[in-house]
Amino acid sequence: SPYHHGLTCDEEARRAELSMGVVARTSQRIEATLREALVRCCPGCRTPIERTDACCHMTCAGCRCEFSWVCGADWGTCRREHNCSARGVFLPGILSPLTRLRSRAEQDRELTEGDDASDFFLELRCLYLLSRLKQQVGEIAWEATRQAVPTLLEKVIRGRRDVRWSHIGNAQRLEVLSRHLPNAFPPL
Repeated sequence: SPYHHGLTCDEEARRAELSMGVVARTSQRIEATLREALVRCCPGCRTPIERTDACCHMTCAGCRCEFSWVCGADWGTCRREHNCSARGVFLPGILSPLTRLRSRAEQDRELTEGDDASDFFLELRCLYLLSRLKQQVGEIAWEATRQAVPTLLEKVIRGRRDVRWSHIGNAQRLEVLSRHLPNAFPPL
């Protein structure tokens, strides 16, 4: 029939039922991925930690483990083997080569404020981890979820910043992330 694109009503009902299961599962995985993206777990005790200031040299209040907010590695390892802090330990400097990934309106403002830079970094982590998830669940499940729950990625970063569906899986953005911060965003 013309309303089911060549499927009978029963076939369309079954297809819709199956896709709703996929949407629910994919939505749950997206929400879990967002929770993972918005915090770092201490490499020492695995306690989830939310960054509250501009410095990326973190010290866990629980076990006193020092680590990098950018890549999540032990601080000594990060300093010796990674390029995360090559431009300093504050996010505005670290993220300066990535500013072209910001929206056009945001590109006019410098990344000088800690909150601005922090929100931008959280957006990049969300984009990266959601891109990895999109590869895992496949295009059909991803698109079905995007269509069924278009508001799922609204205001996810500190209740004020969206993650754009269209940026997830964008090969150019992912390549730029991997090139500039390969330990934080290894190639997918």
